[in-house]
Amino acid sequence: ATADPVARVTPAPGEGDTAPGWVIGPYRVVKEIDHGGMGVVYQARHQEIGRVVALKTIRAGLDGRTGVRQRFRTEGAAVAKLDHPNIIRLYDFDEFEGQLY
Repeated sequence: ATADPVARVTPAPGEGDTAPGWVIGPYRVVKEIDHGGMGVVYQARHQEIGRVVALKTIRAGLDGRTGVRQRFRTEGAAVAKLDHPNIIRLYDFDEFEGQLY
């Protein structure tokens, strides 16, 4: 069997990813919900209006890879166009201190 070259260079979850209590833009991270190959999804709370949201960021160590930031932006633009009761609505898309969310 051959090893997956991407898996060898993808950082393990938690190595530099956002921790509970950290602030990203107007959101304070509560806890990690899940993670995938490119992103981490957190439960977060908007600090001024109190709305609880799912907040997705690019995993630590991946944002410098060619095309990852553009792929994240493209995903955000695509999700913003969706309107369906079974799909989470995109409320916000921005960058804070170099980190897209």
